[in-house]
Amino acid sequence: MKDFHSIFIIAIVVFCCYSNAYSQVIISEHSSVLSDADYKISISEWVTKGDFRMHGGPPGANNTWELTHPIDGGMTQISLTYAEKKDASSLFNISLGGGNIRQGTIRDTDWDASGVVSDLSYSTSNGETLSFSFTADYRLTEIAEPYEFYLTFGYNYLNISADYRNALTTVYSYTPVALLTPVKWQVYDLLYQGLEIGVKGKSEVLTDLLLTGSLGYAPFTMAEYKGTRYPDDIPVPAQKEHIVAYGAALSYELKLSYNLSSRLMVDGGYRYNAYRTKGEDQPDGYWKWVGSWEELDVTLKGFFFGCALKF
Repeated sequence: MKDFHSIFIIAIVVFCCYSNAYSQVIISEHSSVLSDADYKISISEWVTKGDFRMHGGPPGANNTWELTHPIDGGMTQISLTYAEKKDASSLFNISLGGGNIRQGTIRDTDWDASGVVSDLSYSTSNGETLSFSFTADYRLTEIAEPYEFYLTFGYNYLNISADYRNALTTVYSYTPVALLTPVKWQVYDLLYQGLEIGVKGKSEVLTDLLLTGSLGYAPFTMAEYKGTRYPDDIPVPAQKEHIVAYGAALSYELKLSYNLSSRLMVDGGYRYNAYRTKGEDQPDGYWKWVGSWEELDVTLKGFFFGCALKF
């Protein structure tokens, strides 16, 4: 995945250079940035910062646990937009992305019913991300207006895969220790998916410069966590974890796009995605005897840049 991600970053530069040369040869006139072509393909790099949080506890009890780690990294995305004709009242968008999570530090904490830390450990994490989305945009404004306003409906999918290594336990059963476990002690896959509704607006702020803003909300988001503690049966036999949770997701994006020609655009902006879900351990998991509630929260945010070619 790391090599795949690096190739995609290089592809952004190559794509922009080639597209600019191509468009300058065959096109001499600029068209309005509000006038989308039938097809638009874009590639972008999203420099993400964020975090993962798992928080839970036995039902009816006051003792809780929490595990957190950063999910900073980068996500390369390729998107395709289709309209039945130029200036159509509806647009359809498909996006596929993926990237790496840089190494981070995990904090794993247990509290007793009095709120006292009973166990505390740290370890390192690495991982990957994969995303997919499909949206339909329906324009509400007339084509003669100097701006455009859309209602959007779609489906979003986000998968996070990670592993934890080299745990350093600093508190064990209320006792300060310095215990290093130099093995891979946890792997997991976390999947979020849900239907989203939102709004999108576009306005030409300067000649060939377009400002786009969007806001999305997924009120029925499902999360599924599948993990394995001690996957190599070291130092104890593997323990499967399975959590299903439900909640909501919120996203927004601000983007500036500039027409280099009627075929080529470059853009950049800021994107924010947040997932908040709560569920419980499933009967097929190792911790079914606890039957605990669990919160699975993820936040991703950061700036992105890229370019798009219109056909």
